[in-house]
Amino acid sequence: MKGDKFAVIEHDRTQYIVVPGSLVDVEKLNIEEGTEYSVDSVLLIKDGDNVLIGKPTVKGAKVVFEVKLHGRDNKVVIYRYKAKSRYRRTRGHRQEFTRLFVKSIEVDGKVVAKAEGVKSVKSTKTVVVQSKAKNTHKKAAKASSGNVTKAVTKTKSKSQLAKKVTKKVATKKTVKKPAVKKPVKKSVGKKPVKKATVKKSSTAKKTSSQK
Repeated sequence: MKGDKFAVIEHDRTQYIVVPGSLVDVEKLNIEEGTEYSVDSVLLIKDGDNVLIGKPTVKGAKVVFEVKLHGRDNKVVIYRYKAKSRYRRTRGHRQEFTRLFVKSIEVDGKVVAKAEGVKSVKSTKTVVVQSKAKNTHKKAAKASSGNVTKAVTKTKSKSQLAKKVTKKVATKKTVKKPAVKKPVKKSVGKKPVKKATVKKSSTAKKTSSQK
């Protein structure tokens, strides 16, 4: 279980199994990188066959750390939803943490377990800074080349647009539009008025026949 030598500590109401030479992520601490940090609340220490159990902590025991870096964890998306009320809320959260390097486990001033064959924090810092500088130089070179290509394409596109415009202007000057014939309005004649015909009554016919 985690090697022959390890300790169980309590830090910020959480328990950690600590092995010399390993890394532990803890909630963010207001301590500069590269400084030493010790924890006195040691609950258990195992050194091979010897096991020290605290009541609740082991007296005179402590674990010495070295602050390696401060960082932020991966983003966690929080989505809140209420039905039939059009309530939608999305938020992101990145938990801050401090990465500690376990240097040694001590009891009453005696070193029970110690980290061996691990580079110091300062050397890792310099390596990280150099790699970042190289990456920045590469990014700058890529950006400059990208800007040059963009400028070339812009000039090409401008020249092509100018040619197209000149062609359009020439075609407009040479081509004549056909004459549009105006629609002829048809003369609408007046309808002939019908004369009213008066019918003779039957009595009038009879009188004329008697005569």
